[in-house]
Amino acid sequence: MTGDIFSEWAQQVMFGALLPFASPLLSSERIYAAYLLSALVCAYFSYRYYTKGTPFDVRKFFATIAPKKDYVHPSAIVDYVLFALNPALVVSVLILPSLLSSMGWGEMVGAALNAVLGAGTFFDPSSGVAVALFTLVAFIAYDFGQFIIHYALHRIPLLWEFHKIHHSAQVLTPITAYRFHPVELLLTSLSVAFFSGLAQGAFIWLYGHPPEVIRVAGLHVGIFLFYVMAYNLRHSNVWLSYPRALSHLLISPSQHQIHHSIAPQHWDKNMGYMLSIWDWMFGTLYVPEGRETLQFGLDGREELAYNRIGAAYALPFVRVWARIRGKSLTALGLALLALSLTPAPARAEPPRSLWLEELTSPEIAAAIKDGYTQVLVPTAGIEQNGPQMPLNKHARVLRYTAPRIAEALGHTLIAPVVDHVPEGSIWPKLGHMRFAGTISMPEDVFEEMLEATGRSLHAHGFTAIYFIGDSGDNQDGQEEAAESLREDDIPAYHVGEYYANKAQEEWLATKGFGKDAIGGHAGLRDTSELLAAAGDAVRRDKLRDYPKDAMAQNGNWGRTDLATAELGDTLLRIKIDRAVAAIQGLQK
Repeated sequence: MTGDIFSEWAQQVMFGALLPFASPLLSSERIYAAYLLSALVCAYFSYRYYTKGTPFDVRKFFATIAPKKDYVHPSAIVDYVLFALNPALVVSVLILPSLLSSMGWGEMVGAALNAVLGAGTFFDPSSGVAVALFTLVAFIAYDFGQFIIHYALHRIPLLWEFHKIHHSAQVLTPITAYRFHPVELLLTSLSVAFFSGLAQGAFIWLYGHPPEVIRVAGLHVGIFLFYVMAYNLRHSNVWLSYPRALSHLLISPSQHQIHHSIAPQHWDKNMGYMLSIWDWMFGTLYVPEGRETLQFGLDGREELAYNRIGAAYALPFVRVWARIRGKSLTALGLALLALSLTPAPARAEPPRSLWLEELTSPEIAAAIKDGYTQVLVPTAGIEQNGPQMPLNKHARVLRYTAPRIAEALGHTLIAPVVDHVPEGSIWPKLGHMRFAGTISMPEDVFEEMLEATGRSLHAHGFTAIYFIGDSGDNQDGQEEAAESLREDDIPAYHVGEYYANKAQEEWLATKGFGKDAIGGHAGLRDTSELLAAAGDAVRRDKLRDYPKDAMAQNGNWGRTDLATAELGDTLLRIKIDRAVAAIQGLQK
């Protein structure tokens, strides 16, 4: 008998060891080939939505949806090892596998109901109504079991230490779906089995035994459809959101990406697995208004501790012990870290600022040595912006957007904002020069200034230079300067997508704003952006409806009285996301 038990155990361990390699062929696995293919199709439509109006480029498409740097990142390497080791490890340590059987729980619940309530009313379990009803109830019970343990993992400090492994991922790939500590996997299995067992027990009492569920490819139809609906984009950088109403019922890929964000407003949000109704009920639902730029991890630093396999397995136990004892990491904890199966990747401290002007020369040299070899060159302007906004509006907006673009790209610094740009003829005074305070620069001088900036940065070791202009008059000069630099083999690029995109107007149109309300220069859009980026700079007593026919007198037009920081937040995110996507497409 002992030999039989050991043989069965050994077979299960062997199955667990081989499971990762067979996963693409098994419909029960999240990375089943068909699910990956459906995710690829959905990623294509998402990519085309955000790049509409531009020719489709296969290389840029794959570089955008699956950047090589993400798949070779130290965090991704940890994902791969956990994916390979966990199945065999979990099977080998499950002392009471019967606890994971929802049927076992169901039989106990059914027997208890019979004992307390007497024999149930028996119906035909093979009827269509019974099958459909049990399929729905089983789906809801399964999903609630997933949600409630996930909620507990976030809310209970001791359990959070085990769940941190999943949230320590700094990049998201489909394999991140397997980045879990074995203790969490065990707890999740128990929770799902328990609540699924409750559903089965109720139907055992009603029908004598539970009806079959509707299946597709051997999987519950609800779970199968969930996997087909771009499940694998949940752990990716592909933004795919559902309409607002549907987002209150189902968790979209973008909502789960938000769950991984380190931004405080995203903490403990969207904990549902398939259904978002639980988040709605528990007050943890977050539905994005538009595309958001996200950084993944814990707090920007703590996640580095988990970029070694031994620490990923041992550190939660050490920290749980420390919490119980009320102490910090002890010599035992440090020893466990030292026994990691793989060494921690060498990670230098990030620079104290992303702005070159705020760093010392030695700090910049060290940052370049550590891989910060990309640099943004933002261009703004000193121009009139109507009665309600100061001359440095563009610079203030860039102070908001440039760091977020750099953070999303990683290993990117930011050159000082170029304020002096073309604003119209100086004499006779044309364009913005018709208004007091505007400072204009001849086009050729502007281009020469950008070229000199690019050559200087390249001489110091920057290997990619990106010009980002927040004003329309800057675009041609940036493109000319970038082309001139590339002729001398200096990798400089004009990121026109940051400014020249219609996505902002299209989004405002979905909110009910017409062309006259949106207006033009220093109108609804510009004013909302500044309210979000630096609201204290806006003269709120000057916000009103500026008609187009009075622009020569006012210098602006549009319904600035309807401008809000909330609108501006989304408008700025559109700029940021477009710039990040464009630059990632340029990266090799």
